[in-house]
Amino acid sequence: MKLVKQPTESNQCGQACVATVCGLSLEESLMIFRCKGATSTKQLIQAFSQMGIACGDKLIQGFPKGCSAILKFTHPSGKSHWVVWHKNKYYDPVAGVFRKVPRWLEKSRVTSHLKLIL
Repeated sequence: MKLVKQPTESNQCGQACVATVCGLSLEESLMIFRCKGATSTKQLIQAFSQMGIACGDKLIQGFPKGCSAILKFTHPSGKSHWVVWHKNKYYDPVAGVFRKVPRWLEKSRVTSHLKLIL
């Protein structure tokens, strides 16, 4: 899996996660979403469906067990961020690929995830 990064100071983490999972460029993913801003769970599910990637039909609370997923990190301020979880690695569209939670997300926690069937 090749990480696709989001532009600095953008809200395109959802689009970048779909691009990462589907092997698309960010520009191709933006065309699927038809938006450049923050994305909802429903938009993620629709984008994966359009690309032929099977996924859950809703967010599941907590951290995934034994599957790839899109993680929803939530900061105490209420802001959220999407990150791909695949083969025990975090594919963070802001900071890179890590085995541990990226440093900038240490104050946030995984509140839920969208299961991916890859």
